[in-house]
Amino acid sequence: MAGPPAAPKINTVKTVIAEQVNDLAPRPGGTDFNIYTFDAGSSAVKPLLEGKFFANQILPPVNALAATGPDGGCPVPGLTMLKQAAGNKFDGEAWLYTDGDSGDSINSEQMRHFLNQRRVRGSIALLGGCGSPGKKQPDVSGGERTYLKLAADGSQPSGIVPYLLTAMTSGGQFVYVAPDQLANAVDMIRAQLSHTAGAGRWSDYVSNVFTYRWDRLESWEYQWFPAESLGQDAGQMNESVPLRINMPNPFPFYGDDTSTVDVGEDGYIRMNPCLNPPFCQNLSFSFLNLLYKDLRWRYIAPGPNMEPANSAGTTEYGLQLHAYTANFGFEWFIISLQGTANYNPPGSPGDFAPRRFQTWLNYKTGEIRYQYGQIRDEAVTAEISLIDSTLFTAGNLVVSKNDFSGAASGMGYKFTPAPPQPAKVYEVEVDPLIQSVIFLQTGYSGTFAPMVVTDPNGTAVNCSDTANVRCLIVDSKPGDRMVQFVQVKTGGTGGVYKATVAVGASGSGTFSFNALAASDLQASSPDRHTLALKSAHVLRLDLGRPADNGQIEAWLQEPNGVRIGDPFLMYDDGQHEDGAANDGRFGSDSFTPSSAGAAYLWAKGKIQGVDFKRSDPVPFNFQPLEVWAVPEYVEGFYASTTPVVFYATNQDSVRHCYYATFSVPNEWQISTPYSSFCIEAGATEGPYLYVSRTLTGKT
Repeated sequence: MAGPPAAPKINTVKTVIAEQVNDLAPRPGGTDFNIYTFDAGSSAVKPLLEGKFFANQILPPVNALAATGPDGGCPVPGLTMLKQAAGNKFDGEAWLYTDGDSGDSINSEQMRHFLNQRRVRGSIALLGGCGSPGKKQPDVSGGERTYLKLAADGSQPSGIVPYLLTAMTSGGQFVYVAPDQLANAVDMIRAQLSHTAGAGRWSDYVSNVFTYRWDRLESWEYQWFPAESLGQDAGQMNESVPLRINMPNPFPFYGDDTSTVDVGEDGYIRMNPCLNPPFCQNLSFSFLNLLYKDLRWRYIAPGPNMEPANSAGTTEYGLQLHAYTANFGFEWFIISLQGTANYNPPGSPGDFAPRRFQTWLNYKTGEIRYQYGQIRDEAVTAEISLIDSTLFTAGNLVVSKNDFSGAASGMGYKFTPAPPQPAKVYEVEVDPLIQSVIFLQTGYSGTFAPMVVTDPNGTAVNCSDTANVRCLIVDSKPGDRMVQFVQVKTGGTGGVYKATVAVGASGSGTFSFNALAASDLQASSPDRHTLALKSAHVLRLDLGRPADNGQIEAWLQEPNGVRIGDPFLMYDDGQHEDGAANDGRFGSDSFTPSSAGAAYLWAKGKIQGVDFKRSDPVPFNFQPLEVWAVPEYVEGFYASTTPVVFYATNQDSVRHCYYATFSVPNEWQISTPYSSFCIEAGATEGPYLYVSRTLTGKT
């Protein structure tokens, strides 16, 4: 933050810190404050103060901070500086205040591991940012898809994504505000300090139109199906009339079921053909465009000099192109076009070569896949798209148009339905153990309508009732309502509150929604939050107090609210790796995750007859990779090098490649040949490193 234009920003940050100090310092156990600063071009944080407990020790150096010097530029190494500041901290909260997007070499997944190991929740307040552009959907990271689900559409400014993922995966908060909206940000951040009990956390999108999220197929997802040998020949294609195919099951395309399609030789499939001509009045048409252009195929004219069409010496005049169909896995219907292309222009000698591409339609999930088996440069003049309507184009999705890189042999695309949902309603169960609850919508892109919160009686809370309700709206751009905050004093009254997040004028938006409670009853798991998918685990949850009957009901829930697997019991009996009986820590039976991905651990039960529901704000991540060290503990000596060996097993059915990162305490050194490596399906690799520590006067 450079001055003088940054003076309002730095003053706001100073106000926020002062409020944090005044709220937290008087706590009976005390609060250890550590504050660091950095510039845009910094390679290391600068300690402002460390290990201070009292306001009179903290506030004077904070108040002396000033925005001086030239602007160091944008973006900034925000996460790198956060990592340095939290390097020797455990069991706490870390807040990063910055006005620059992330320009870090460290990524959010590395930050997740780092912060979770230390049980530190990382929160970020981005004051303005750099206005970085969004991404193309295929460039959206796996982490975004895991934690944001269908909200991972590339619409978010790319420079804020590392921040929001770091906050989300460590259990922290992300606040993204315009510089002229900073005053309201102070009140929101302050309120979150006293509302640390998880009452629910979700990520989603709102939209007025049906569309699809799309991505390139990964190497293990691409699987060409030999429909010519394992499927059925649907017939030879014709230059002038599409081939009609009746599918065995209706397929939902843009929400409308289609059982009959017309397949054209020019790289398209019409999804809503006229079935009763001439009585059709269609003014709009729907298409799957795999390679929509004037594709030229080899054509053999009938006559006495008809040449052999294949190596077997048999002849088939006409277009040398067939459509084949197949069913796969009791959920996919495949249409494969395979023939001989003519790559030379009309009137020139034939340049013949195989051409084949196919469409996969999943009639259970609505997913669509395009796969290109053998092609040349067709994409240079072709369109690859999903067309909902040739008349109303808002939902149409064009992946590539006249782009050489749009398609190549051995690659493909997948399309996941994103149905219209103009609004999302979140139900938050508030119990008498909660004194106050916050409903927080944090937008990442788009615009939003005013958030509506209703009490257990179905009555909208009144923002004019300032004694019991506090409502704040913070824009990133004028009128977008990017952040909406409603705090309600419950007065010890329980019931179900509902919050409605709705789309604004832009017609779409992506966001997270958090319910935060002021309550002594909080849920957190003391375990690692990254677990192997196909290994058995005992999940533990710490509530800090015993529950009635010594047990609670728990379940796992994805960020979009979808439950994973069945609910299960957790016990506080001293026999489930839960410590002592009735100590407020609960353990499950041996548990194997049912699917990969991210999920929050939820629990409900009774405490002294009062029903409660809580969630751990730090999500678990279940992945088909198991990592362990052998031996678990290694001894070494100063001024010498000690080898440390890890083992990693790929539990998946396909080969995966990984980036390897190792961390050691300050003043330790490491060396390793493993920056990245690949493991075959079901195989185990042994990455190793050498660890040393120099003998100095300090040791």
